[in-house]
Amino acid sequence: MGTMSKRMREDTVKSEEEKAYDLQEAARLLNKSESALRMQIRRGSIQAIKRPFDDTGRYKYYIPESEIDKERKRLNSATNRNDSQSATTAYDAHSVAGNVGSVRSVAPEQVNAYSQRMEQLEDDLRQEREDTRELIRGLQKQLDMMQTMLQTLMKKS
Repeated sequence: MGTMSKRMREDTVKSEEEKAYDLQEAARLLNKSESALRMQIRRGSIQAIKRPFDDTGRYKYYIPESEIDKERKRLNSATNRNDSQSATTAYDAHSVAGNVGSVRSVAPEQVNAYSQRMEQLEDDLRQEREDTRELIRGLQKQLDMMQTMLQTLMKKS
């Protein structure tokens, strides 16, 4: 893999094969949260390149452009499928004029789509909460380390 060019923006890298975006930029391009992308990376539904960020063991994810394109296609396909289901439901409801039976045959699909979306949003929220807790734990460790260093310096004085 190539390194970042000084002239290239920090949110992208160019490997020998293709351009890759950092998590923040990829989230913006896909209109998703960073934690939702992290969760997809963990699940393996989006492939990412993991690169060291600094010498402390932290790292940064970069998502190849091909993965961004695949996710866009998947999202567009899901949106078109939901739009199609909504249009079918509206057509059925209008054409049967009171025949509740045929509306019920379509409505469960739409309810299922909304249920799946709600579950995904709940998963995203849980992941964001966990990411926040992890961040707080990291900050607490740094604070404890700084307090220890300060106490050591005070003893030496």
